[in-house]
Amino acid sequence: MLADMTESRELDGVGSHLACFHGGNLIMGGRLLDNDTITQAGIELSEACFNTYTSTAFVSLFSLSLAGSSLN
Repeated sequence: MLADMTESRELDGVGSHLACFHGGNLIMGGRLLDNDTITQAGIELSEACFNTYTSTAFVSLFSLSLAGSSLN
């Protein structure tokens, strides 16, 4: 389960943006252990994070600024 911990040491079911790094860790661990279930879970988490980030306006605008485009 990916979650944040509150100051009162209770689990909050909403993970922070850093939870997206767990996908890569699961992929590497699954490959190391030759466990396709763990690898697939990492791939699915990574894809979900990718889709979330690319669907936000900030990322879209940031990508345009990197490409040298303007909004005018």
